[in-house]
Amino acid sequence: MKDKSLKILLGIIAVNLTLQTINQIGLFPTAYAQHSNPPMKVVVCDLTGLRCADVG
Repeated sequence: MKDKSLKILLGIIAVNLTLQTINQIGLFPTAYAQHSNPPMKVVVCDLTGLRCADVG
């Protein structure tokens, strides 16, 4: 294996290990969607609020 290929392979392994460590530490918190029951409905209106789109 050539020296350049070995450096690339070791670099990929190092990046993957770093990403796995950051994931396990919880440096970036996991985002969860809000749950509502029943689901929230949205109506699209103009700026005045007088004309709204039909809801089916």
